[in-house]
Amino acid sequence: MFRLMQLKPPQGWNAVVWELAVITVGVIIALAAQQWAEGLSWRGKVAATERALRAELKEHYEYAVEF
Repeated sequence: MFRLMQLKPPQGWNAVVWELAVITVGVIIALAAQQWAEGLSWRGKVAATERALRAELKEHYEYAVEF
């Protein structure tokens, strides 16, 4: 335990903290970008599914009216 208290990094603790902060911010930005891209993908899939369902319902409605 006391050995860890005597440990000093070559550049100092400020450099270690700064590097950890930069890495953390980078990971957060990467995760946010991934979520944004996934949201765009899902919106496109939902829109395509809605169009397909509307077309199918329109066809069934036309058959029902004709019947």
